[in-house]
Amino acid sequence: MTDEERVAVEQVAIRLAVAEAEKKKGLARYNELYWRSVEDVRYFPQLSADEFFEFIVEAGKRRSVERNWSQEFQIDNDNRVIVKALARYFTDTPSFVKMSEGFSLNKGILLIGDTGCGKTQLMELCTRNQKAPYTRHNCQQIAREYAGSGQKGGETVIVEYSGNERSVNGVLSMGYEFFGRFFDDLGAESTNVKHFGNESNVMAEIISKRYDAYQHHMTHFTSNLTLEELKTVYGKRVYDRLREMCNIIEFSASAKSRRK
Repeated sequence: MTDEERVAVEQVAIRLAVAEAEKKKGLARYNELYWRSVEDVRYFPQLSADEFFEFIVEAGKRRSVERNWSQEFQIDNDNRVIVKALARYFTDTPSFVKMSEGFSLNKGILLIGDTGCGKTQLMELCTRNQKAPYTRHNCQQIAREYAGSGQKGGETVIVEYSGNERSVNGVLSMGYEFFGRFFDDLGAESTNVKHFGNESNVMAEIISKRYDAYQHHMTHFTSNLTLEELKTVYGKRVYDRLREMCNIIEFSASAKSRRK
């Protein structure tokens, strides 16, 4: 068998494996297909919303063991609808828009809830998705970077996070050229930060610049603050842009902490 024939046979085998995976659920099969490639041609699984839901559950259980959480990751009344919404969104499933008024597949996600309800973990579990993979950035860390000395601080930080990170080889980004960005714990940073005497509301500027660039579906946030608190922190103009950019998904005020 020639090299060309061998590659052709392997490509057919991978296509068949992908087709088979679409009928199955679970983390192991997803990971197997995710990492396989032939030469420079990569095939990534296109999961249904139900399959991605199962992927989130299995990945969450695995993470709870690997990180020795006090309790296993589980789906319950506090997070079931939210996980379903995320599964539909990150698989570009049309029924997502029917889940709540104003929902759109062209917007990003703003996940709001009290401390410990599992916002960050859910968004981390969805990082690798077929819609638009993204990288996680802590808002407090971004503020510290802005205040830092040297060329890596100040306006350089705002420019960096206003754009998207380029993927080195397309594997981790599911074949896309760029990663989107997930800004974790919005509102926890000091709103105004100084860099050599220049004061800036760093996240407000990043939100505005990403809004202007229409990178909505590649921009996600979590926050412990309510919508009204976000409005107070960032002002009406940025608040309005945030609402235009994002599908607002809120945990119930009674949602239990998962850190106990």
